[in-house]
Order: sequence, then C-alpha cells, then structure tokens
Amino acid sequence: MKRVISVLILMIASMAACKAQTDADNSRFFVRGSIYLHNQGGTSTSLNGFSTDVPSAFLFGVTTEAGYRLNDCFSVGPMIKFGTEQRKEMKPDPDNPAQLIEFASNDLTWVFDVFGRYELMRRGKVTLHIQTQMGIDKGSTKEKTGLVVKKTKSMKMIGFTIFPLVFYDFSDKFSLLTKVDFLYFGGFLRTDKYEKTGETFKTHYLGFDSGFRVFYLADVSISFIYKF
Repeated sequence: MKRVISVLILMIASMAACKAQTDADNSRFFVRGSIYLHNQGGTSTSLNGFSTDVPSAFLFGVTTEAGYRLNDCFSVGPMIKFGTEQRKEMKPDPDNPAQLIEFASNDLTWVFDVFGRYELMRRGKVTLHIQTQMGIDKGSTKEKTGLVVKKTKSMKMIGFTIFPLVFYDFSDKFSLLTKVDFLYFGGFLRTDKYEKTGETFKTHYLGFDSGFRVFYLADVSISFIYKF
C-alpha cells in the first residue's frame, strides 16, 4: 500500500512540475506527417554474369498526426495511416511445382488511432518519450495465383502498443522524430473471404495476439514534427 501511495505522489508531483514548465511555452499544438514510396522490378545481374528477375512491387503510404500538449510531459491526439501495396512475381504452381505461374497481390490498409505520449527525459536538444496508442486497423487483400483468386477483408482492433520516441529539436518549431516499436498486444476480429472458380468461402476469426521486437530495422521510422 505504501508503494502505491508513493507512486501516486510521484505522479502528482510530476504532473505539477510539468504544468509549471508549460506556462512559459505557447506551443501546445503540433502536427506530424510522413510519406513513403517504394518501387522495384526488372532484372538483377550479379558479378559472375548470372541474371535473375526481380519481383515487381509498388508500396505507398501516408501517416498524419495531430496532437495537443496538456503540459510539458503529457500529449494526446489522433493519428490516421493509409497504405497500399502491389506485388507481382512468378511462383511455382501449387498443383504442378515444376511449372511457374504468375502471382499478384494488392493490399489496401487504413488505421485510426488515438495516442498518449509522456516525456521521460530531456538532455539539451534531445528528448525521450514513451507512447501508447489504441485504435482500429482495417484492410483488404486480393491475391491471384494463376486462375485462382483469393480476397481477404480484415479488421483488427488493437488494444494498445508501447514504444519509445526520440526527438531532436532543430528549433522551437521543428523537431526530428525517430520511433522504434518494441511491444504490442491486443485483440482482433478478422474475416477471410475466398473466391475460387465461382465459389465463395468465408471464415471468421476472433483472437488475441502479442509480440516483443527489439530494434528491427522494419520497425524504425523517422519523421518531422511542427509545433504551433
């Protein structure tokens, strides 16, 4: 019980200190936007003269975020993500592995989250935050393997994720943000719809997933923050 009371006192003291620091700063609102674009395909030739076909792929995504600083330590706000991914390559026929057939996929996803952000440490122009967020992740996928078409629609309800944020302030208004995801868990609801030779099959899934990732490159993102 004493430990709980001590933690509560520290939290209240921290919020009071943050509030006192914020009174001298008028930059309460901030926005962040990031965009990624990737395109590949063609033929790759190695040093020994052998050439291989590179699967074609096109990826595009946009992330927008708006937030409000309750004080110097706490921030809240909504975030929206949109992305599309298209791939095409030759793969072995499931019914005849010796024969290659075309495989194509088209993914479309969007995410709506609300987040809370807490400042852990400040050293000069560098600050370390920790952020939690929760929301809805919805998407659809269409895969075509030869004449077989598989369509999938899914909606994943994320409980919340936790990850660190590192800010570097270029000025009072602009900051560089680096994010690394390392922990996530939550529930999900997904519906898979298959179409094959005129027949339609549906499967519904309800479950729970979690994960722990330590500094994988794919989970690192860099973007800019503007405060006003």
